[in-house]
Amino acid sequence: MHCGFVFFSEHSITKMAERDIDPEEVEAVLQQGEVIRHYPEDLPSPSWLMLGFSKGRAVDVVDSRD
Repeated sequence: MHCGFVFFSEHSITKMAERDIDPEEVEAVLQQGEVIRHYPEDLPSPSWLMLGFSKGRAVDVVDSRD
């Protein structure tokens, strides 16, 4: 999947810092990860949980499209 623009919420930036995850790792999961759960009722847009691996560890990302 091609990501033209990625927006990181304040919550995601805090969690990335706590877990030493850089934006490139998140973008790699968005491009190569696997969707493992859907949240169709999320507002303002449906979202999904993706799983990928980076630096020998699992990285999960919640993604939504506007």
